[in-house]
Amino acid sequence: MRVLKVILFFFCIFFIGQAEGAAEEKQWKWPVEGRISDYFGTRNGKHFGIDIAAPTGTSIAAMQGGIVTRSYFSDSYGHVIFIKHRDYEAVYAHMNKRLVKEGEEILQGQIIGQVGNTGQSNGAHLHLEIHKGAWTIAKTNAINPLQILGEKQNAVVSASVYVVQKDDTLVSIARKFGTTVEELKAKNRLQKDIIYPSQKLHIN
Repeated sequence: MRVLKVILFFFCIFFIGQAEGAAEEKQWKWPVEGRISDYFGTRNGKHFGIDIAAPTGTSIAAMQGGIVTRSYFSDSYGHVIFIKHRDYEAVYAHMNKRLVKEGEEILQGQIIGQVGNTGQSNGAHLHLEIHKGAWTIAKTNAINPLQILGEKQNAVVSASVYVVQKDDTLVSIARKFGTTVEELKAKNRLQKDIIYPSQKLHIN
């Protein structure tokens, strides 16, 4: 009986830890106030993050606590910071200014830099990538940041134009933005319910 109690105790501890980890993982914070100007998967599938447009100098906050793995200037990313957030590595790019250094431990919500227009960039914005595991040159571990940030956060910075993603339907898009299929079709002069990846739809 005693052995059974011990087993049950560790079983409960394990699942409580798993639940707490999952809850913590869901509590990602939006890194900057702005609007989404480009989505994951656009540019023929070669855009491995999202772009959040905001004025130059706007503060950028860490989405989660973690460790800065890189902080440097890149020809493509411009001023960029890589942060290891638990099982993920995030890339915060095109900054105007970097405020943290490699190896530094970061708290969730800590200001790590400012929005800019450096590197291969057109207009002030934060280019944000999230990789499940480590960042690679081929970006094979890249995932859609909106999967992590969540629909609620997405609604806060919702853009007036939405870029259709793979597996999207007019029904799913209408639900995401609190509208109807009929309204989407009317605003975009669509005759049919067929849409395509990378197609731009007016939402508001």
